[in-house]
Amino acid sequence: MEKILKLEGVKGVWFIEGGNVDEKLVLSLDSETSKRFKKLLSRFFLLSQEKDITGEIGIVFRHDYLLFKSVNRNWFLVWLKKKTSLAITRMEIEVILSEAIKKRSFLKKLKFW
Repeated sequence: MEKILKLEGVKGVWFIEGGNVDEKLVLSLDSETSKRFKKLLSRFFLLSQEKDITGEIGIVFRHDYLLFKSVNRNWFLVWLKKKTSLAITRMEIEVILSEAIKKRSFLKKLKFW
């Protein structure tokens, strides 16, 4: 999450795993907004499991983008400034996540041996 947060134009990153939601933000949200948003993300996770949604989902707002990225049945949500190059940022996120998955699977193999 830290590497994604350091990308240009990224305002926040959430990782949704089961009912748990971890967040890293450039600017913090007030506690009530954060709590409500995490609740919505937990509902999104349950809906994605129920409807078997995978891949990538994007939402465009007036000044920002929200990018949902499915990774091993879990989700990353990235909040981006609209002035950011979406194509380049999506590629950078894909590279960061693939590297993390490779490292994690390599560690699991080591633990097995």
